Amino acid sequence: MMQEDYLMRQIGQLAQMLARVFRLRTNGEDAVAQTECARALRDVFGCEPDFLALLDPAHVLETLHLTSKTPPGTPLRELAAVVADLLDEYARLEQAAGRPAAAAPFLAHAQAIRARVELPGTGSPLP
Repeated sequence: MMQEDYLMRQIGQLAQMLARVFRLRTNGEDAVAQTECARALRDVFGCEPDFLALLDPAHVLETLHLTSKTPPGTPLRELAAVVADLLDEYARLEQAAGRPAAAAPFLAHAQAIRARVELPGTGSPLP
């Protein structure tokens, strides 16, 4: 129960960061948005995005403790959805900065997360 409460708080915090990143990017504040997104990814993975980009998708999935048997409606699946959206946002910001090759690993990680837990769609669910 305590672990579930912790995960739910973490999901809420990450969702708020994702909303902030989206607003910043929408308002043309890409540099600030990328800094915020990098902070959120550091909170999740414990490393800088540059290092995260070097990891293979399987390691990213292992870090999140995601398996194909993670039941629907669990906090881990909700966490996976928010993390996948953060990775997509970071990739968008890399692309906007003229670094499409740097965006590719983040897109691959987001896709791997969604495929592992069968999450629909890609990209931020925010309007």
